[in-house]
Amino acid sequence: MCDAACIKNIINGQFMATLAPILAESTSNAQIRDAAKGLGIAAAAQAEMFDALGFIIASEERSASFSGCAQAQALVKWIVAGSDVANVDKMLNWTADIWKSIADLAAGKLST
Repeated sequence: MCDAACIKNIINGQFMATLAPILAESTSNAQIRDAAKGLGIAAAAQAEMFDALGFIIASEERSASFSGCAQAQALVKWIVAGSDVANVDKMLNWTADIWKSIADLAAGKLST
């Protein structure tokens, strides 16, 4: 069983893995496309690692612990607004955070 921070980390990663490729496909801006693709790749890798470790979040845990995903909200906003408003620096920072989490998972640690 995960604590609330772990649950948020898992769900946020899954949301980003789903939405980042949509943003990448919806823009003609190469910087935004590359940042979104990188974010999607990192988030998908993290989600698969959590899956490989057997993390399953029961619906009652989700509803009690999950309060939304700021990253997913931003990605949806950028997709709907025409994607050229996307913030590349934010996506690069999120990607770096996910790779740190992946490195921690590979080392047997669970970071939030």
